[in-house]
Amino acid sequence: MSEEDYYYSEKYEDDKYEYRHVIIAKDLVKDVPKDKLMTEREWRALGIRQSKGWEHYMVHPAERHARSLIVTIFKLRIPLQNPRELNFAFEICGLSINCLIILQHRLI
Repeated sequence: MSEEDYYYSEKYEDDKYEYRHVIIAKDLVKDVPKDKLMTEREWRALGIRQSKGWEHYMVHPAERHARSLIVTIFKLRIPLQNPRELNFAFEICGLSINCLIILQHRLI
């Protein structure tokens, strides 16, 4: 496995997640599970390198003429804003900063 075996797209995001496509070279496709999504341990064992917390959530076959055969798509939850920054807004609504911290942990 070398760095040339993988292509990492630029990251893009919506309001909840950051996303990234990882294109895997044809000779490594045999090692990608066909019937399930990979755990972090599994995709790291393949040689995919990303920061912690990325979740494998979709597989898309690449175009036939491409050098690679498979596109794995990952997502990473975008954390809520700093609780201190939201303290004022939550106090106006009648919630304390402690409530916000509890809510934040439940959302993650």
